[in-house]
Order: sequence, then C-alpha cells, then structure tokens
Amino acid sequence: EKTGKGKGKVLASIFRKSREYEELRWVRREDGTLASSHKEVSEVVKEFFSKWFQSRVTVEERWGSWEDMMKLNPDQVPAQYKDFVKECYEDPLNEIKGRRETLWGDIKREITLQELREAIKKARKGTAPGPSQVSIDMIKALNESASKPILAFFNACMDENKFPDNMNTALLRLLPKTSKGLADLTAVRPIALMENLMKVYEHIIIGRVTAVIADNHLIELEQFGAVAKAGVAAPLRTLAEIMDDARASGQELHVMVADLAKAFDTCEYW
Repeated sequence: EKTGKGKGKVLASIFRKSREYEELRWVRREDGTLASSHKEVSEVVKEFFSKWFQSRVTVEERWGSWEDMMKLNPDQVPAQYKDFVKECYEDPLNEIKGRRETLWGDIKREITLQELREAIKKARKGTAPGPSQVSIDMIKALNESASKPILAFFNACMDENKFPDNMNTALLRLLPKTSKGLADLTAVRPIALMENLMKVYEHIIIGRVTAVIADNHLIELEQFGAVAKAGVAAPLRTLAEIMDDARASGQELHVMVADLAKAFDTCEYW
C-alpha cells in the first residue's frame, strides 16, 4: 500500500532469514588464565562490568551530590562544565520559570485505561523480556478486565512517585562487536533487558512529556533526536539539498560528520 503497510510481508517473502546465537562458554581472566565453568564465567563477567560501572562519571564528581543536581546548584560543578550547565540547564529553566506549573502541572494526572491500552498496542512484539520473563506479547494478550490491575498498579506508582525496585531491574546481555564472539569482554556491547511493565509505564510518562515539549515548542527545530515523529529522513534530505546547491552553484562546501569515539564508555550511566 502507498502508506507502506504490507512492506514487511513483501520483504519476508523475498529474503531468507537466519539467526546466529552467541553463547559465552569461556572467558579470559585479567591474569590470562581461562575460566570455563558456568560459575567461573559468571564471576569473571560480573567482576568486569562491576569495575566498568565504577569507572564511569559519578553524580558526586559532576555535581557534588544528587540533591545539588536536582536543584541545579552549579557550585560543585567543575569549571569546564559550568558554561554547559548554564546554557543547557539554567537558561532554558529560567525561560519557562513563570509558566512551569502551567506546562507540567498535568503530567501526573491519573492514567486512563485508554492510555494504557494505547501504550501496550504501540509496544513492539517479539522483544526480549526482562528478569521476570514476562514478554510484551503476554501483556498484549490481556483483555480489558485483565488490564485493570495493571492500571491500578501504575496509578499507585504515579501517586508514590516511585516504581518498585524489584521491578526496576534488568538482565545484562552481551553482544559481540567483532567476529571473535563474546570471549573478549573488551570487545562486547552490553544491553539491558528491562521489565516490559516498566517499559509500558515509561512509554505513558514519556509520551506526556514529549507532548508538552512539542505543543510548547521547547526544543529547537534543528533537533531531530528523541522527538516524536522525527527521524533521519529530514536531516538527510537537508544535507542532500545543501550538497546539491553547492554543486549547482559551484560554491565550495565543507561537511563534517562526527562519530564520537568512546562516547558510550564515558557516559554518566545514572
């Protein structure tokens, strides 16, 4: 169809799918010795990523304390980040200072059954489940009556400003970056498989936040990431038009595309 519906079925009929599974059966310790039993491998992996997370930038290093960060108190922020904090946090906050309650006051309204059903419907099928092994397909199979306890649970979380810790957990899975597989832990990418109920709840809250942002034009038009109904098509089209204009006019054009090395490794995980 012109809307694109049915594209998946067409591609599935043309291409053949194959899956490749990676399993971590052994791994080298820091001293070069081999860990091969299930217990030994799990201990090495746990120790590796525990150290990895400890090496990330902490809230205390960047802000002094969690409270200072929440209050946007820049006193403890290192000098090289003060301008960044001012431009990206303080100035935008001051711009909406007089209308913050108007903008965000309705964010915590009671979640309706319709909102819940729409959030569940939008979730992608077939995604990997979190620690409980409750898949999104199971949640999608619930009828209206079975969805009501989830709705009551979500509204209780909203009232308490907190999602239970025992459900705010994730399974760490490793994806190989190279053809060497998973044995070299320095060449893998960790992903977190969160609980699907947590994802649905977040989808509802984030949907409300993005609606306020879009309706009140709080993000510059040059911003394409994390914006509803946006993607790579618009910036790619803009770039192509600029290049075509340079060709047609014969004017010199310099284009730089940057992929920040180790950006993920130095991200503040909090």
